[in-house]
Amino acid sequence: MSDLDVTALFFDYVRKLETQNKAMRLEIEKLKGNLDKPEPVKAEPLTSADMDRRNEPVVAPEAPTPPPRRPVTPPLPGGRSMGFEGDPCPECGAMMMSRNGSCLKCHACGATTGCS
Repeated sequence: MSDLDVTALFFDYVRKLETQNKAMRLEIEKLKGNLDKPEPVKAEPLTSADMDRRNEPVVAPEAPTPPPRRPVTPPLPGGRSMGFEGDPCPECGAMMMSRNGSCLKCHACGATTGCS
């Protein structure tokens, strides 16, 4: 492809973009014109009953009652209260390691952390 062909393709592409840009600008202007002209609001004429109600006091509606609160239950005894340390077992991965002297022992598989 020669330089002239590339230049011609480039200018064709630029013209195409300019045409699209012009079309988009026209569409935007058209939309702006529609937004500048709001539709008139059709209000119903007031009746004599409406005029009489104008002087009545306005009463706010009652606030909805909130749903009943559930009683707070104490937490179940967790792992710490049962003696578990919170470390995973190196053998089975269970979170049931408890102190066994200076080491930890797994209650699921019986493995220890190196103490005999």
